[in-house]
Amino acid sequence: MAAQLSTSGPALTPDEQSLIQASLNGDPQPQWNIYWSRVRFTSVVSAAPFVYSVTSGTKVSAFSYAQGQSGTAAGLQANATAADTSLQIQNQTINSEYACIRGVSVFLGAGSDPLLAKQLDGVVSVSAVLGPVSYQLGNPTMIPSWGGFVGTTESQAAYPNPLEAYTMRIGGMSNGLAMAGNVLKLPRAWVWMPSGAGSSSNLVINLTAQATATIPANFAGPGDRAAEAQSSTFTGTNAWTHPTAANVFVDYIVALDHVPFYTGG
Repeated sequence: MAAQLSTSGPALTPDEQSLIQASLNGDPQPQWNIYWSRVRFTSVVSAAPFVYSVTSGTKVSAFSYAQGQSGTAAGLQANATAADTSLQIQNQTINSEYACIRGVSVFLGAGSDPLLAKQLDGVVSVSAVLGPVSYQLGNPTMIPSWGGFVGTTESQAAYPNPLEAYTMRIGGMSNGLAMAGNVLKLPRAWVWMPSGAGSSSNLVINLTAQATATIPANFAGPGDRAAEAQSSTFTGTNAWTHPTAANVFVDYIVALDHVPFYTGG
């Protein structure tokens, strides 16, 4: 007896009913894809006092690279992996998919330095280029996400008090509640075409520092600090060595809310 789709249980959309019935009939699961791409703003650091900055004009580009390729244009220092992007070919949809893009999210990566991120957010512009058309999307705070770094964490860039090895409790980090469907909804959808199918086949989303972002001077370390032992009259201190510029960065992960509407051969 052939398996039948039950009419009881939770409500299903027509598409879900079709997928379940196809599976019961022995058909393979359809292929689907998720689109995301990581970018990184890496700081520069001055001589003591150690002030960390991202220089005006720094631009990093999401979807500018694919897995196994150099991510230099996105600010990455090594070849990209599946933890950096879903793309198999830079700027292109996956498996010649036609994608209807309904919205965009920008996640703040949890490895980001929160103190630098707070200074950077207000000076970064986000823009998209799809084929010959460009779009201004605002700054990262305006582009919410359904996850990412929210809350408080430690900062490597800030000089810690004598009892700490690093500064804690840099807080106030959020670009929207972490809940499903929290995206910047586009006024009209983008249609991202596969290569060779039309002019809108190349997508890139650029994040550009329109001014220099610098941690506040009162957080800067005056110099590296040696540890001092505790005694009966002294609480002692923890050592602190300023981190290299490469270790003070801000990661953003750009993700797309999309619906595939046709897969080419």
